[in-house]
Amino acid sequence: VKYCENVSVGTANGVTRIVFDRFGSLYAVAASNGTVRVHDFDVSEYNLQVRRVPEPGTDSDCLVCSVHTRRSVSDVAWSPLENEDKIVVAFQTVPELRIFDLNYLQAGSRPNVCVQCHAGNKAVLWVATKDQDNDTGSMLIAGGSDGMIRGFQTRSAADVSFARKWEMRADPSKRSSK
Repeated sequence: VKYCENVSVGTANGVTRIVFDRFGSLYAVAASNGTVRVHDFDVSEYNLQVRRVPEPGTDSDCLVCSVHTRRSVSDVAWSPLENEDKIVVAFQTVPELRIFDLNYLQAGSRPNVCVQCHAGNKAVLWVATKDQDNDTGSMLIAGGSDGMIRGFQTRSAADVSFARKWEMRADPSKRSSK
């Protein structure tokens, strides 16, 4: 994992998504070159020290960290739960969602959790849920490149595994030819 790397996300590496965390202090920039760069929007010294301290001598553009996926990223979403330093990354051509804990990035930007999908995904949402006992969990909702919308849910806020709960066709008038 390369922290505070000064990699350009310009016209050659098109930006595919920009999304803020729930506090509006961090934002993730996803790119077609497979990089997700997380920046600190609040340039105050306090926020930089609380979130993560950049290595000395690195760039000063408020870059917090970079995730390198080696695949074009179609979408990214932040965790809605207490640990807001987790992101889920979607790929149009890879049939999985990858979850990265930005506090514990693994060598080579390996994801902390992979959620297997039937197809690649163009869009992803990560939402908090409550069950009948008012216990908090979360759900990933992914828009597949095959025209399907799928929901993957955890059993609790502490659970890190997601199981597919449901799926539906995004446009019911479009039927599969299979």
